[in-house]
Amino acid sequence: MKKILVISSAIIVLVLFNYPVFDSEKMSYAIIFLCFVAICFAGAKIYAPGDEEDYESVEKEMSRLYTEDGIFQYREDGFYVLKENSKEYIKWNEIVSVYYFSIPVLSSRQTGLEIITEKSSYEFNTQDTK
Repeated sequence: MKKILVISSAIIVLVLFNYPVFDSEKMSYAIIFLCFVAICFAGAKIYAPGDEEDYESVEKEMSRLYTEDGIFQYREDGFYVLKENSKEYIKWNEIVSVYYFSIPVLSSRQTGLEIITEKSSYEFNTQDTK
């Protein structure tokens, strides 16, 4: 990235000193613009914190999270909910409705899920399901 900064800066200096040499002003403007873009992106790449995670580590973490059920244990005809030291079974055919909610709280949002069955209703927010 430092090489790109040096090369782009050198090209800009050469173009500015030899500005009248080019037949077209548009060509000079295009070269200067592209060099400034290269300098901006190279500088941002150098000074901004880079991604410390590579593709493999992200994929491994996503696979682990995908296989984790959280507070739910799924079965063929329903699922168990592990909440507050209790384990409750909810059958798929007893579910009347499912609602998603999102509430703005200061600078973030609290999201959750409400499941209403024939017997009772259940509310889960993002803190409950982790």
